[in-house]
Amino acid sequence: VDDPVKKYIPQYSGCNPKNECREARFIKDLLTHTAGYAPSVEFYDPRRVPPSFFSQDKNTTEEVLETKLGFQRPRGGDQLPVYSDIDFMLLGLVVEHITGLSLD
Repeated sequence: VDDPVKKYIPQYSGCNPKNECREARFIKDLLTHTAGYAPSVEFYDPRRVPPSFFSQDKNTTEEVLETKLGFQRPRGGDQLPVYSDIDFMLLGLVVEHITGLSLD
């Protein structure tokens, strides 16, 4: 749980304008909902998300999860947990990368 997410998902990289970077996120941050992601992605409102968020292609979906979603809060530390669907979507990708199997 103390490993960085990037260890299992090499493409998991990039920073937001506040210089909060994906590389600083750990498995335990995803498990405890302290990675800083929003509670959910507003897929229901196409004005709030780019068209790639609506892709039915697994590779495009992985790319969006691994490199495009931003953080609303800094990670870990004294942050209170905020449940996020995104945390568990990313954990699913970690499991797929470790096992070499699809969750589908």
